[in-house]
Amino acid sequence: MRISLFIVLLAFVTTIGFAQQKPRVWTEWSKKDAEKMLNGSPWAQTQDDTDTSEMMFSPTNDPTVTKTSSVGNANRDLTTRGRDESGAKNTPLSMRYRLRFFTARPIREAFARMIVLQQQNADEGKLRAFAEKMQGWIDADLGDIIVMAMTVEATDRRISGPVEQALRSATSETLKGKVYLERDDGKRLDIIQYEQPTADQTGAKFVFTRSLDGKPFITPETEGVRFVAEFNDKLKVNRRYKIAEMMYNGKLEY
Repeated sequence: MRISLFIVLLAFVTTIGFAQQKPRVWTEWSKKDAEKMLNGSPWAQTQDDTDTSEMMFSPTNDPTVTKTSSVGNANRDLTTRGRDESGAKNTPLSMRYRLRFFTARPIREAFARMIVLQQQNADEGKLRAFAEKMQGWIDADLGDIIVMAMTVEATDRRISGPVEQALRSATSETLKGKVYLERDDGKRLDIIQYEQPTADQTGAKFVFTRSLDGKPFITPETEGVRFVAEFNDKLKVNRRYKIAEMMYNGKLEY
C-alpha cells in the first residue's frame, strides 16, 4: 500500500506563513518556523490532558503496616500498593497529543526541515544532497489517501508508558469503528489502515481514503473536520480542523 512505501521512504532518508500567505521555501525555514508549522498551524492540533489526582500529598507507605507483617501487606489498600510500585507523584501529570495531517504538504515540509537541521556535521554538498532526497519525499505521489499522524509527550514516563504500549499494541482491526474523520455534517470516514509509531519520531499513522460514496470527503466548501481516536477508556483524542484555513500556496492541503 502507498502509505507503507511512504513511511519506508521517510525512514530511509532519515538513517512560515499559513493560509493566505506565501511562505518561504522550506529549506530556508528556521527551527522555530518548522516547529510552529508542526505544533501550531491549521494542519496541526494539540490536545493536553492533565491529571491532578496526585496533587494532594498522601504517604506512599502505610504507617500502620510494618515491613515484617506479611498479613498486613497482603491486606493493604490496592491504591496504596500501586503507589508503592510507581512512587508518589504529588504533582499534576500532563500528557500532550500532537495530531497532524501528515499528508498535507506543509507538514511534510516541516518534518523535512527538522530532519535536515539535525545534520549539523554535514558539509554543504551533503546537506544539499540530503535536502534533495527530502524534496523527493515531499513531492511523492500519495494517491487517494489521507494520513493523520499522532505523537505523544508527557511530563512523567510513568504515564507515557501505558500510552506508548497502547499505540504499539493497536492494529488496524482493533481500531475499526474507533478511529475516524468526521465532517460537521456528521458524515464519517473510517480508518482503513493503522501504522504503529516508527523510529523517525513522526508518530503513529492513521490512514483514510479521500473519498466517500464516490465523492471527495473534504473540499474547499467543507467547514470543519474532526479527528477522533479512542484506544481505550483513558486514551481518547478528539480535535477539529477548520478547512478554510488549510490553504497553502493557493491549494487546499490535507
